[in-house]
Amino acid sequence: MARYSEGVIAFLAAVCAIGLAPAADAAIKADQAYCLQFTWVGPNYDNSTFDNKTCSELKYEACTGPLVVTNDQTPPNTTYLWHTYGSQVACRLTKGTVCIKWVYSFSGSAEYITYMCSKISVQGESAMTSGCEEQKTNDSYTKQVCACRSYAGQMPCNSAPAPSSMHLVAALAAAALLAVAARNMAS
Repeated sequence: MARYSEGVIAFLAAVCAIGLAPAADAAIKADQAYCLQFTWVGPNYDNSTFDNKTCSELKYEACTGPLVVTNDQTPPNTTYLWHTYGSQVACRLTKGTVCIKWVYSFSGSAEYITYMCSKISVQGESAMTSGCEEQKTNDSYTKQVCACRSYAGQMPCNSAPAPSSMHLVAALAAAALLAVAARNMAS
């Protein structure tokens, strides 16, 4: 599997802390495409343990503000964040950029997730515009980066969960069963 360039998104720096206020968002324009832009700090933090940290203090490989915590140790509901906080958790998709979802996990459980607008390249290939790439480390950690392009007036595409290999296996199995059933009905 191809690897993404180390440091492709290392330029990101967080300046925002949690403290978002719900508001009707006039800044989101229906004729423009957006990506989600925030970092979920992971299951090790909740409102009582977070203490207004910044990305610099967290030292995550990929991090951008605002920083989001959840009290139930699960990733946030991105649909709720988009509809409630709008431009406070979004960036406008511009020419040459894509929506990115970066997941850093340990033994299959997300340690943190960062959503952003960015450019990303895959070693030995051109710019990544869609799909996912994964890199495993020697100590059970996995870095996964997924890219997509959003469309004007729609929910940002990087809000969707990344397809897992089990989803792919299930989809292929279902397609094979449908093909067999169609062949049997035709004969």
